[in-house]
Amino acid sequence: MLNQTAFDLLRKVLRESLGLPLQYFDSPDADLTKLDLGIRAQMQEADQLYAQLRQVAEKLEFGKILLMRDLFRQTTVLLRAAPDTAAFYSIGPFRWMAPDADDFLRYQEKGGLTQVQSDTMNYLFRRVPVNISNVTGISIAKNLLLFAYGLVDPPVQELDLEPSVSLPTPQEDIADRARRIANIYQHEEKLLAYIAQGNEDKALEESHFFVHSGMDQRLKNRVLSNRSLCYTANSLFCRAAHSVGVHPLYCDEISERFARRLELCTTSQQILEINDQMVREYCALCRQYTTQGYSPNIQKVMQYIQIHLSQELTPDTIAQGVSFSPGYISRLFKEETGSSLGAYIAARRVEVACRLLESSTMTVREIASYVGIPDWNYFTKVFRKEKGCTPSQYRKKRPG
Repeated sequence: MLNQTAFDLLRKVLRESLGLPLQYFDSPDADLTKLDLGIRAQMQEADQLYAQLRQVAEKLEFGKILLMRDLFRQTTVLLRAAPDTAAFYSIGPFRWMAPDADDFLRYQEKGGLTQVQSDTMNYLFRRVPVNISNVTGISIAKNLLLFAYGLVDPPVQELDLEPSVSLPTPQEDIADRARRIANIYQHEEKLLAYIAQGNEDKALEESHFFVHSGMDQRLKNRVLSNRSLCYTANSLFCRAAHSVGVHPLYCDEISERFARRLELCTTSQQILEINDQMVREYCALCRQYTTQGYSPNIQKVMQYIQIHLSQELTPDTIAQGVSFSPGYISRLFKEETGSSLGAYIAARRVEVACRLLESSTMTVREIASYVGIPDWNYFTKVFRKEKGCTPSQYRKKRPG
């Protein structure tokens, strides 16, 4: 039997590389809902269906691999964990082809499941990894037995698990399908609204809905599907930021950076982590650079400041850049924002400096010059006034 460390490592590798579940059960009498990701638990005949799985587990022979295909068109590999125990491992379930609408309809009784149960079942089906062959599952099981017991080329048995209960085949409810699709778009609208508001907590909550709604397996390959969904989210977040007045230069910069990072991802876990990072950074971008709610003239001033932050910024230079008089700019800016032009510029420079202190290896002097304050001593003074500490102290206090 694998020791706990080896088991945990193998389970992590399979989950991150293939999205493939590896489970350990101490006996056939254990809770078997993890064996099928809880799919059978949604059925009216759940007790009978799990009893059927229990009978299969009881008949497992040590040193033999069982390739079990079930009534859900899914495959699970089972093997006894040791010769002197009833414990066993399961690898899967997995599928070669992604489930389609007919698969869902096949296992849902129109009058037997509540809407919550129906939606839950659809979500659970989507969690089953796809584009994984039987050969892959068997190979993993063989290597497990080879590593734990030195068994070379153990025999493989196949079992087509026939349903022990009758399952209805309802017709598709178009109205119900339309309701589910409308629900997805409602969540999308909420997500984009929270991004635009810079509400990180709510945006993360809505973003996780898409991960668990079934949208993450529209393609056969799990990694490609997750990456495709994340690319789409990147574009939508970029538009949300632009809609609240964030300058296209900033939107394009963050969008390109995340697109490049997604291209290098090799596991679904990496992609999902980037998705959360995108949510956080786009929210921060909208909080820092939004010009929504201000007059067109002040928006023009704010955007000029954003893209010329590293240059000399005075009422005169800004006025020349936006074709207004210096006095008009200073007066209108104070009226609309409640802040002087100089204070606003200083705050924006410190915000950019904080981001660079957190995410880059640039020196404090380099950062000072980058944000348009080449005098290092003066930069430190401005920074301390905004943040209550020096740039070096801020960097040391940052998380991680």
